[in-house]
Amino acid sequence: MSDTVEKHPIGLYVFFSTEMWERFSFYTMLAVLMLYVKDPVQGFGWSTAEATNVYSWYSAFVYASPLLGGFLADRFLGTRYCIT
Repeated sequence: MSDTVEKHPIGLYVFFSTEMWERFSFYTMLAVLMLYVKDPVQGFGWSTAEATNVYSWYSAFVYASPLLGGFLADRFLGTRYCIT
């Protein structure tokens, strides 16, 4: 067994923190969206079925849009232009 202890690179901690807060804010925003559209006083006053429908479409577009963006980038725009 080696006496040296391998440590994670410092960038991994930054990456983890960024991803953790991004996921936290995304799911918090979805929860607030659901509460807002169902609130009859300050929101839209939608039923649970209507709010769930919007939630599901929003989630579908969030996860499908990178596929569309990647296709457009690969086919038409090019790697260099998209990264810049």
